[in-house]
Amino acid sequence: MWRYKTTDEMPVPQFYSEDQLYHYGILGMKWGVRRAFYKLRSADGLKKGQSKIENDINKLERKISKNRHKYIRFFSKGSKKLYRGDTRSAGRSFKKSAKALKRIEKREKTLRHNKRLLELYQQRIAELDNRIITEGKAVVNN
Repeated sequence: MWRYKTTDEMPVPQFYSEDQLYHYGILGMKWGVRRAFYKLRSADGLKKGQSKIENDINKLERKISKNRHKYIRFFSKGSKKLYRGDTRSAGRSFKKSAKALKRIEKREKTLRHNKRLLELYQQRIAELDNRIITEGKAVVNN
């Protein structure tokens, strides 16, 4: 994946040194995007990935619940303060509730993505299990 380019392979501008390290990565891969591990060939690797995704989903659901409680708490505090006439501190409470709502939306989007990914893992594991069973039947029958 890593290799040095020399002057024989490309012309070197004056501001470059003679030997430079270049990294090409995976062609077509976008920055910050992980590879789709649900396309692996081994069922064991897929099951480990599936359990990791399930743990992530549980963690996200807990965080979403916690932020919903924060949102409700800050919004109700802001409403009470606004009713009393304290607009400055009410504004701060509403700002905190808006921040909690933004976190909720972000985590719900991630949760939807992880649930879709979990479905892909489960489909791939089912495909591999069926293929292994049919190969085993072919070996036994011959």
